[in-house]
Amino acid sequence: MKEKQEVIDAIEAIPEFEMIDIFIDRDGEKILNEKFKAVTEKGSSDILSVVTNKYQLAQFKESFLPTVEKIEGLDGRVIYHRGNALAEIYPKGENFVVEGGQRIGLMIRNSVTTESALLVNFTIASKNWHVIVPRNVKGFRKVHIGNQKIAENFMRMVDEVKPAWKQIATEFTTYRPTEDELKELVCGRMKFSEKRLDGIKEKMYSDGNRPNLWEIYLEMVRKISEEGNFSSGINEEKQIEKICSAMIGYAMSFAL
Repeated sequence: MKEKQEVIDAIEAIPEFEMIDIFIDRDGEKILNEKFKAVTEKGSSDILSVVTNKYQLAQFKESFLPTVEKIEGLDGRVIYHRGNALAEIYPKGENFVVEGGQRIGLMIRNSVTTESALLVNFTIASKNWHVIVPRNVKGFRKVHIGNQKIAENFMRMVDEVKPAWKQIATEFTTYRPTEDELKELVCGRMKFSEKRLDGIKEKMYSDGNRPNLWEIYLEMVRKISEEGNFSSGINEEKQIEKICSAMIGYAMSFAL
C-alpha cells in the first residue's frame, strides 16, 4: 500500500483519453462515420473502445481524485490497464477499524471502454487479504452516488458498515457447507468449473473435514492469485469480486 501523496501521484500518472473521428475506407475514399468515435489514450492510435459521438468521456482524475483528496489520511493502491482503472483506499484512524482489527476501505473503479460505469464498493482488509463487499448487501448499498460525494457518504456510512460486516463475518466463520452445498456455491453461483471444485474438495474435505466459508474463500483467492492467468490486476479483482458476491450472498441467506 502507498501513502496518500503516492496514491495521488499514481492517479495523475494514468494517461488521459480522447475521442477521435473514425473514417471508413471505401474504394480508396475516406468517409467520416458521423455516429461513432474511437476512444484512445491521447496521442495514441491504439483504439480502446468505440462509442457514440454523444458519449461523455471522463478522465480518471475526475473520478478518483475528489475522493482521495477529501480523506485526510489514507493509504492505498492504483491499478491501470488499457482504459480500465481502480483505486483501493483505506482511511487511517480507529473509526475505520472493525471488530477483529480489519480496516474499512473503498474500491472505486471506472472505465473508458464502456465495460462499466463508475463503480464503488466497500472493502474490508487485513494484512494478507481483502473482501470486496457487494453493493446490494444491507448496510453497504448507498455508496454509489456522484463522484463528488463518495467520500462524504463513505464517512457517514462507516458506523452502518460495522454491524453489517460483523454479521457477514459471523456467518463466514460459523457455516460449514456440505460437499453438495459447495458444488452449488462454486459451480452454481460462481460459475467455476468442476475441476476447481475438485481441487477444493481434495485439499479441504479430506479425512472428514468440513471447512467454513471463510477458509474456502481464502483458499479460492490464494489459488486465483497463484495461477496469475490475468492480463491485469483489474481482471484479478473482478474474479475476487465474483467470489465475494457469491459467498456473501450465500452466507447471508442463512442469516435471514
